[in-house]
Amino acid sequence: MTMRLTPEQEAIVAAALARGLATSAEDFVSEALRKQAAALAHEGEVDAWLRDVVVPAHQEFMKNPAGGIPAHDLLTTIRARRRAEKDG
Repeated sequence: MTMRLTPEQEAIVAAALARGLATSAEDFVSEALRKQAAALAHEGEVDAWLRDVVVPAHQEFMKNPAGGIPAHDLLTTIRARRRAEKDG
């Protein structure tokens, strides 16, 4: 595949090469694409977690909201655990 970069994109690549962030334009673009692919994969993982874990948990909570933990109590518990881990 052959791609053409806009002048702005070429300037980004040139600046990266001048700073020593890559040894060639091809390396720079390859690394940028690898990072984008990783970000897309992570986004998919987050979507799956929201769909498979968060939504069902919220639906279960909504069946009996009285069984939930007040936010203040939850934050107090989290802070206490963090202090214990620090001191531990």
